[in-house]
Amino acid sequence: MAQESVMWFIYRPLWLWRLITNPTKYCNHECYYPEHERKSRLHIFMDQIRYIIRYGVPNMFYFPYGLDVKSTQECEQYIHYYQFAKWRNRLNDTDDNYSVTAVLRDKFLFGMFTSYLGVNSAENIAIISPDGFFIPSIKQTVSAKEFVETHKNTDLFIKPIDGECGKGIVHLVIKEGVLVANGKQISLTQLMKNLGSARYLVQSTIVQHRQMAGLHKESLNTIRLVTIKNPHTGKPEVFPSILRVGTGDSIVDNTSQGGLAVGIDLESGRLKESGFYKPEFGTKVYVHPDSNIRFADFIIPHFQECKKQAIFLHSMLPQLHSIGWDIAIDENGPVFVEGNDNWEINGPQICNGGLKTLFLSYCK
Repeated sequence: MAQESVMWFIYRPLWLWRLITNPTKYCNHECYYPEHERKSRLHIFMDQIRYIIRYGVPNMFYFPYGLDVKSTQECEQYIHYYQFAKWRNRLNDTDDNYSVTAVLRDKFLFGMFTSYLGVNSAENIAIISPDGFFIPSIKQTVSAKEFVETHKNTDLFIKPIDGECGKGIVHLVIKEGVLVANGKQISLTQLMKNLGSARYLVQSTIVQHRQMAGLHKESLNTIRLVTIKNPHTGKPEVFPSILRVGTGDSIVDNTSQGGLAVGIDLESGRLKESGFYKPEFGTKVYVHPDSNIRFADFIIPHFQECKKQAIFLHSMLPQLHSIGWDIAIDENGPVFVEGNDNWEINGPQICNGGLKTLFLSYCK
């Protein structure tokens, strides 16, 4: 109740002021659905006013959702982020389940969890800390120089151990002792300086399935598969999900880094027809801008096994109501990259339509 009062007396007036003083930022963007008649600028402005009054903040996904061309009834089928996050956090109960969410948020622990259960994930090679490189396979800490000397011809990824959204990732190729980070030659001293004092996880590079690489070979293209516990059966079920695909020279597939999100038919694993950018990068496309593959013609390999294994892993974490799994595909099947208790619904809604009724049906 106190939190709601703060929303009313602080955040709502603040957001109303921001909207009034900078309406272009929240009310003007290239239309994602130019084939439909668009609402007037005044109509869009008033829609955002209503979102602020109702939820405390404007709808940040107004244009990717296509709310500028949809009827009031259609708009109501899109759950607002504030409402979604409140239910997600409450049902996952992240404060009481901190020890469980740590398994998902720490990439090293996640690798141990999947390995113990016999589910394939990226191999953990080392943990980088101010003390050096700890190598789990030999249970020893070595210097950076010793690590490079013993991994002279290796293709690796260095990731912040608790990182999100593809930030801070370094693709490191070591060839005869020469280091190439994200495509540029670098000295070991400079690499370690760039990493600083944060903890990183060194993982082997996943060699993705040739069909997945065909979409965009520079990035590891992953499925964000969401599982939610059915309140009536207590068993996890698959929720509308997306495939994320990189673009250009990007080594990551995250939409926050310019990648595309595409909806998935959950029965067949076939992609839906449109790939969506975040607003700062564009709108939607029907074919990949680099590979020219038409999304609607693409079927994700091993998709049935992805669903089966995601449901199994979720069943091993029964304290959590919902989890967003990031899954790569290699020639042999799914490779689980990470799990997220703090997954976002905006991608699934942008690519699959409004999910308010379905999501709330799992929240009873």
